[in-house]
This record gives sequence, C-alpha cells and structure tokens, in this order.
Amino acid sequence: MRKTHLCIMAMATMLIASCSDNIDTMNQNHRVEAQISASVLERTRATDTVWEANDVIGVFVKSPSSEGVFRNANVAYYTPDASGNFQSVSEKVYYPQDNEAVDFMAYYPYNTDNVNQGKYSFDLTSNIPLSEKDLMYASVNGHSQSDGTVQFQFSHMLSKIEVELKSDTKIISGATLSINNQCDKGIFNIIDGTVADADEASYNNELLFEEKESTGQYHVIVMPSSQIVGRNITMEINGKTYTTTLDPTYTYASGSKYTFTITMKGIDKDPENVEIVITLDINDWTDGHEEALEGNENVPDVTGKKENILISTVASLSENPLSITANQLQGLSIGDVICLYYQKDIDTEANITINKPSTTRSINSYNYTLAKGTTAGRIGITMDDAETIAFFAAGMSITGSDANLTCLSVYSNTLGNNSSENGDETGEDEEKGTDPITANTIMIIDFETSEGHSAGWDKSWSDDTATEPEEEDGNTYMRLVKPIADGWIFNCNHAPISTVSNIENYMVKFDVRIDEGVSGASDVEGQYVIADNWLWVGTGFLPETTNGKWITVSHKISELKADLTGDLVFVKDDGGVQGNGLNGKNVPAGISFDNLRLEPIE
Repeated sequence: MRKTHLCIMAMATMLIASCSDNIDTMNQNHRVEAQISASVLERTRATDTVWEANDVIGVFVKSPSSEGVFRNANVAYYTPDASGNFQSVSEKVYYPQDNEAVDFMAYYPYNTDNVNQGKYSFDLTSNIPLSEKDLMYASVNGHSQSDGTVQFQFSHMLSKIEVELKSDTKIISGATLSINNQCDKGIFNIIDGTVADADEASYNNELLFEEKESTGQYHVIVMPSSQIVGRNITMEINGKTYTTTLDPTYTYASGSKYTFTITMKGIDKDPENVEIVITLDINDWTDGHEEALEGNENVPDVTGKKENILISTVASLSENPLSITANQLQGLSIGDVICLYYQKDIDTEANITINKPSTTRSINSYNYTLAKGTTAGRIGITMDDAETIAFFAAGMSITGSDANLTCLSVYSNTLGNNSSENGDETGEDEEKGTDPITANTIMIIDFETSEGHSAGWDKSWSDDTATEPEEEDGNTYMRLVKPIADGWIFNCNHAPISTVSNIENYMVKFDVRIDEGVSGASDVEGQYVIADNWLWVGTGFLPETTNGKWITVSHKISELKADLTGDLVFVKDDGGVQGNGLNGKNVPAGISFDNLRLEPIE
C-alpha cells in the first residue's frame, strides 16, 4: 500500500518528550483511548492485500445523534509494523467519559489537503500510483469503550477494470492502454460512505492503465458509472494503435472488478489486419491473493502462467487442517507452481507442513519454518519432475502452528483442463489445443537446452539450415524455415531414459503449430522414430492447418507397430544410444514442432 510519510510523525515524537506530556497526563487520566485495528474486505487491494509499514488511514468520530458535527475529524492513524494494528500519529481519539457509544468512520489513503467537513475530494487523473487511487472505506457504528478494539473492515468504493491482453499465441506486455469517457473527479462522503461526481467533473476524460509487472495484465480504477455510449479501450502495441468499443449497456458498480480478455487475433502475422475479440467477466473486487509479502521462499518467475485460486480465505492452520482434493489438482504439469500465502505474528516462529494422503513414495511431506520478524509471506513449490507431481496428484493436507493461510493458488495453464484450449471463440472444436505434460509423461525431445533431451544439441537433421530454434514465453521449440523434401525433420541420438516397460500400452505424441497461410501439410508422409524403431504413419501425419495455434498429434504404439511390445530399450548394451525423432517427405516450411513424448494409455 501507499506509504504516507507525514512530517507531523516526527513532530509527534518530539512532543512526547516535551512538557506537554505532563498536561496531557493530568487532563486525560480518566479518558480511554480508542484502540484501532483494520483489515481489508476479502484481503484484496488494487495492488496489495495487506497493510505495509507506515500506511496511514484517516479516522472520524461522531455521536449518533449529531448530523454533521464530528468529535474528531481526519485523525491520522498508522500501522508501524504492517500488522493492521494502528496507533495515532499525534492527535489521539478518546471515548466519551460517560461511556456514550459513538460512530467511527475511516478512509484510505489519508489526505490532509482535500478533506473538508467530512467530504474527501479526489482526482483520478492525478499522476500518482494506482494504489493511491484505490479509495477504501470502513465504519463501525454504536461503539463504546466496553466493546473493545474498533475493528475496521475496509471495502472498495470505486470500480476496477482489468484487461488481459494477448495474441493468438502469447501475452502482450509493454502496451499502452487507455479508456475514454471517464469521470475525472469525485467527492466521497465520509459520513454515509457514498461517492458522487464532483461539480466540475467531466466524463470526456481518458484514464491510463497500469501494467502488472510485464504480465500482459493491465488495470485501472474508475468512478462507478451507469450506461455510457461510445466508451472505448485504446491499445498502442509496437507503435500501432487499435481500438475496441465496449458494450454501451455495461455499468460499473462500486466494489466490482470487470476483467476484459482482449485477443488480438492475427497480430503475430499481420499487424495491419487484426481481429479484436473481447470477452468480459464480472466479479466482486475480491481477488484475495495479491498480497504485500515480506518473505518469499522457492517462488520462481511465473510470468505467462494463469493463477488458479483454490482457497481464498483466512484459515487458522493450528485449529483446522486444510485438505485439497485430487480433483482440485487435476491437470498439474511440469513447471507449474503451487503457492501458499500465509500470515503470522511478527514475534512468533511458525510452521507449515504439507502432507500427502499416502506414503507410497520417497517424499511424504514438505516442512517449512517461518522465522520471526515477518508477518506475511509466500511459499512456492515447483512441479519440476514426475515425482513432485505424483506427490500432489492425490491431493494434500496442510497443517501448521501459529500461522494462518490466506490463499492457496496454482500457477498453471493446464490445471483442471484436458487441453490448454478447447477451440476458439467461434466454437470450432477441431482446434483442440495441446495435451498437458503430466507426471506420467516420458519426454524424449523438447528442445530445452537445460534438459537432457534437446534435439538442438545434435543438429543432425537432413539439412540443419532448414530449421531454427525459436522461443516463446520461455519455451524453446523448433521451426522449419525451409521445406524438407525427404529426410529427418529432427532427431536426437540420446534420451534421458533407459527403458520403458510394456511399450504397447503407450501413445506417442508431439506438439505442432502450422503458421497461417501454409499449405500442403496434410500431404506430408511422416513417421516416428522411437529408440531406432521406425513407426510409419504416412499421409495424414499432420493436419492441413492449426490456424496458427499449437495442437497435439498422437498415435497408439500398438496401432503403428503391433509387434513392438515389452521393454523398449533406449540405451544399448554396449553403451550406445538409439535414435529418436520425426522423419517426413514433402514437409513445407512454416511448421513448428515440440515435445516428442510417450504417454501411457489410460
């Protein structure tokens, strides 16, 4: 959250040491200061979900019977350690000495210049971070000193618009987005918690989006509004400007988040001829996972992966172990990341343990010690091999001591799906997407230079000038830049495996993408080579087109070579290696290949 640095905080420290302390002590011996704590509804913010050290809120107090007269107005309270326990900056709020119940109101972010007579004037066009435009409000009515701590629960007063921008094949980061016909100024009534347009406000304004750390996700905070005709989102991408018109019947409510997925179809091939496809998802502004974290453990860069939230609530692990079912984790793939978000007391050492339902494998639990000195953090577990996926595939149980779990999510593009795509927006189901890499996958060639199965190491295809390694969202694959008349498409004279048992019970698969405009792919006569076994397919090896998208091609081993049974040996007795790859005739340029692999037949 915004760190509001106030000069009066330093002044207050000096005052504490001054003689005025004695006067305060005499006059206030019988007065009780209000203790204040605060949380955010569903723990979600524009950019963060928990308080940061020195965040400041403004507190108002009035008697229920008074109309607009405040006992205390715009008193600054801050949280020194991000715990959500607030203390005064200088002026303190005291309960009435007659134990009268009073109404408490608070807002964020704190402001000294634009608050007058219980009204806060704000400007959404100002050049300040988005988190400082995230107006939040909380109130507690009829509270007396006998009721204990004033526990504010803040909620959002404005609307959030989020855009997930992508092409046919990848996210689009580094773009500049804006939305027009927006109100630029508002008035927030602190007494009743309502937002209204300022008298001088204009709805002809453009507001700029902020991008979330090069993720292809852009967000902006806007005034709640009714239906407006002619509202557009404009995108500047690589020097070119594109505009999409929003449905004029859309309304934007206080506390709601509007997520637009905008797909720039064809932009990868022809930036001048782009079809813009837009979809909308409306939810309460309750992500519940964007936390201001002090500690991170084992969390890699997850750019390009979708965050799938499994749990989004504050749960005490000391009181109730949490169980995650196998169904919730269906579709985990190599490279996916499970993230646990936690909270704890700053002076306490806490523990979190992840257990599996059975003890049939070498790893039966993950144990983490959360050191003193932090109040919030995140633990990441990467699915870096088949054994790790197998651990979680049957579900898990999470226990702990002195720690609360605030969110559990999985960064994955395959979780819960049998394929990464199920056709495009037109419903064409032949574009089935790629099958996921699972715990049972036996990878033969994937072109990643950091692994033991990269065909790029051998360069032993028929004409090594016909192919080029390419990269997309961190994944390396191979693309034909010249046609191959007859010969190896790619091969690899080594594999990171020695023997596969009962090979007749497996399928052989690879991923393929055919660039738009390529013709003749369905005429390719192709065959697999697996451990020096040549498995002929013939024509029909490839589809005519994939419309520029990745799909998976698969064949059963038993249907290709019925006598290939039992153990398939990839390493010879003399230590020699077997050849693996794809071979074909009449293969046109513009076709990409990846992930030659074996999968057991379910």
